[in-house]
Amino acid sequence: MDLLLSQNEEQRLRELANGIIRGIQTPEEVLNILGFTSQEYTDLTETRSFRQMLRQAQDEWEGASNTHKRIKLKAAVNIEQALPHFYLAMTDAKEPLSSKVKAFEVVSRVAGLGNPEPQAPGAGQFFKLEINLGGGIAPMVLASGVDNMTIEHEAQAYTQSRLFDAMPLEDL
Repeated sequence: MDLLLSQNEEQRLRELANGIIRGIQTPEEVLNILGFTSQEYTDLTETRSFRQMLRQAQDEWEGASNTHKRIKLKAAVNIEQALPHFYLAMTDAKEPLSSKVKAFEVVSRVAGLGNPEPQAPGAGQFFKLEINLGGGIAPMVLASGVDNMTIEHEAQAYTQSRLFDAMPLEDL
């Protein structure tokens, strides 16, 4: 029997389906994290809507376009599991200082410590130079940043001077 779900309940069920399909944590861990009992999960697997959520989660997770995301997520889980070992190495009195420093560097890099935080696009200074040659020619643009300042100038019609028309090119 399928029930109508609130948006929060549906989101919770989608998280459960994704957690089960990804296989990064055991099904029991996923159930505990999301507050489901084994019996509730068994009951859910008998509903058409939850089975559909599982199929959808599996299609998304196993899709070719998701390969990079899967690899990054699995690598992040592996790193998280290794962090206690790095901590033990950093605090072990028997470890040489060079090993402690290396472990500290790895943990710091993973945590993003010591590196300047990347600025959002558009933050900071900006420069843009646009040269419009007229005559239907697309303007040339040199830019850096997001703010614009426009300086407009009317193009003047120039005519060629006849002053040098009679002179041979060698004399010019």
